[in-house]
Amino acid sequence: MMARFATRAIWIAALILVVLGSVPFWAPPFIDWNSQRHRLERVLTDATGTNVRIKGDITVASLLPSARISISGIEALSNVRDKATGITIDRIDVAVEAWRLLEGVLDVTSLRVEGPRAVYAIDDLGRQHWLERNPEGE
Repeated sequence: MMARFATRAIWIAALILVVLGSVPFWAPPFIDWNSQRHRLERVLTDATGTNVRIKGDITVASLLPSARISISGIEALSNVRDKATGITIDRIDVAVEAWRLLEGVLDVTSLRVEGPRAVYAIDDLGRQHWLERNPEGE
């Protein structure tokens, strides 16, 4: 009787481990990644010094073995003489090594950029301004 209970307990524990171990493979499409939009915008704004906004969706197709992330409607704009300058991107698809992220290293294995556009202003002296650091966070 005790051996039967131990066998069942081992099978149940193994099943729980398999289910928990598979979560990174099947769970990402069911998570609302758009709730992380403001955090990602803040990180990108701090890194670039420009006002980065994500107007579209953020989706994560998988986390393991590599994280595949898609972001649409990205704007990195600043104001030069009351004109918006910078870049806009329709969509970015990126794959990064998930295990390296745990070490604090961003190891990009593939990057696809769709619809990049540069928006720039020309000042009174004819100089082009397209992406300037924006310390005020405007």
